[in-house]
Amino acid sequence: VDWPRDKTALFHAEVLSVDGQPVQSGAEIYALVREQPVGTKFRYKFRKGDETFGKNIRSRTWSMSDYLQTWAITSGFGIISILVGLIVASLQPASHQARVFQLQAFTGGIYALTGVFLHQADSVWLSSLCLSMESLFPATFIHLAMVFPVDRYSGPRRHLLYALPYLPSVLLIGLGLNGYFGDPPNLAPLRLTYIYTAVSILVFIGFMVWGWLENAERMVRARIAALLPGLVLGTTAMLFAFLNNAIAGGNIPIQLPLVATLIFYGSVGYSITRH
Repeated sequence: VDWPRDKTALFHAEVLSVDGQPVQSGAEIYALVREQPVGTKFRYKFRKGDETFGKNIRSRTWSMSDYLQTWAITSGFGIISILVGLIVASLQPASHQARVFQLQAFTGGIYALTGVFLHQADSVWLSSLCLSMESLFPATFIHLAMVFPVDRYSGPRRHLLYALPYLPSVLLIGLGLNGYFGDPPNLAPLRLTYIYTAVSILVFIGFMVWGWLENAERMVRARIAALLPGLVLGTTAMLFAFLNNAIAGGNIPIQLPLVATLIFYGSVGYSITRH
């Protein structure tokens, strides 16, 4: 969280050169920096949209705190969310809600785990998987809202309704991958993904309010009440983070709100398992 200082300026910026030497990949940047002692000040040239600018940034090595802030939180969230999804699905194998929750937890977990490897140089397939899961994540969130705390739809066409949230995600995956690996990169689809994720969180909250007002049954309201701690903490934190990435320039690291999101996953998992 303390390096580099000017996060907003560098967020989604492309590195063009290091000390005047053009670079084409992350591996080339790491190789050039590694040649000099730690603490050396490098002159980076960046491109962000139509603007190019320079920044002097000293190199540094990662401390234990840096690893805990990034790898530990992100990979820990990914592993725990996948495990929670598997446990809930195994305890309620006949529940449609449990299966949808498993899909949502699996998507979020893979998104987080592959996000860890964005720090590695030239991991193209992992970057592609991360971007794909990032675009798919909001659709699974809306899908979960449609079936929790009660399945709101019935009839032969309900599967078409469940598929609707995935249509924007599929479009964003195609546009996002094409833009991310383009020259120059076009990250507008990625920002649209952030906005879609924020919208999906608002949709989920709206469905929960609707479910509370629509159903006076004790069990339905009990399931929503069990969700409240995670809903308040987890969704609020993630909503702020994704809106910040989409609008304010990413000065809030996305992995920090994941800690609160685990409370949300635990609340949903508990509510479904208790049935």
